[in-house]
Amino acid sequence: MRVQLKLVLDCPPDAAWEAIRSPDVFREVYHPLANVEPIDPPTFPERWPDGPTLLRVTSISGLVPLGEQVMDLARAERDGVRILEDRGHAVTGPLAALTLWRHRMAVSAIDAPSTGPGQRTATLYRDRLDVRGPTSVPLWPVLWELWQYRGGRLKKLAPTFARRFGR
Repeated sequence: MRVQLKLVLDCPPDAAWEAIRSPDVFREVYHPLANVEPIDPPTFPERWPDGPTLLRVTSISGLVPLGEQVMDLARAERDGVRILEDRGHAVTGPLAALTLWRHRMAVSAIDAPSTGPGQRTATLYRDRLDVRGPTSVPLWPVLWELWQYRGGRLKKLAPTFARRFGR
């Protein structure tokens, strides 16, 4: 099953890249639907490192446990497109029955819609989640709704990224 987003974010691509690698932005994007706490390492870094990070996820302000999740990140760049890929998995909770979790986020430069070519740069943001497993069909509508929420939150937060990340 696949969920995809394609958005234009009102910020430079360097700022968007820093934002999608920020644990603070990650938590803001899911707020207030989910709360994420670090397990290993025990504190959030300034930017997500490549490799595995173990997280605890709860919903509704931390009241309902949703399980533990390993984010296993890798960065790549292809033809001026920066890609952050998570091939992690759920350890416990409702997502643990999924046998595949492949989440890719890509950022690239695009002319801002309100300006002419080369006058102001915005970000083309693409977000693709592929999942497989016995619960992928019943979970797809929930993941689709969650990705729409993520996209809306990213669009709302994007104008702050340049200031926040010094880009």
